[in-house]
Amino acid sequence: MRSTAFGERVSWREAWHVEARERALIAKSPRCATPAVDSMRIFMHDWRVFMHATERRFFVSMSAEIHQSVSRRAAILRILRESTVRSQDELVKALRKHGFDATQSSVSRDLRELGVAKVGDHYVVPDDALAANHFEAITNFVLDARTAGPSLTVVKTTTATAQSVAVAIDKSNWPEVVGTISGDDTIFIATANERDQRRLMQRLREIFPNVNTRLAERR
Repeated sequence: MRSTAFGERVSWREAWHVEARERALIAKSPRCATPAVDSMRIFMHDWRVFMHATERRFFVSMSAEIHQSVSRRAAILRILRESTVRSQDELVKALRKHGFDATQSSVSRDLRELGVAKVGDHYVVPDDALAANHFEAITNFVLDARTAGPSLTVVKTTTATAQSVAVAIDKSNWPEVVGTISGDDTIFIATANERDQRRLMQRLREIFPNVNTRLAERR
């Protein structure tokens, strides 16, 4: 590890790649021995190292947060199916017993996104039954699917159809899918490992004929 001018700790490999690009740029530019120019070159070098490391940490952190959210929602559905939960406070405590650092605000948002309703004095999960021809109405909605690491798959849909596709996937109870999070035209699907992810991609190709699937490079 080494430190940049910004106090940022980066790996030697990251620093080496940035330094190599810097040396190539300096080799093409006129030589100048003034301290001011040398200081500027050092500053720009450390700035690039800093930005490169920050960008990588951002995407790693985002992927972890998404996976945590998807796993928590899957746990909520499992808890509601297996026991009677009468309040959000009870659900928060149950999630913590399962190892999730949940809060009442995050649980409230999860229940809303999952479509969970309160009937009488307890929460009820939406009907899990899925008609055999359910996917037939949405086969043209999915356009693209790509992996983002060994346990996260990003699916792009036509505008305003992501939630319909996510609901269909959730109700299918595919064993390889931990859970989903959907927006307007994007779905994040979490799987437990790379093997389950490959199985998921195969399902998507079979069900959605227009989907363009891409696997991320494995390093």
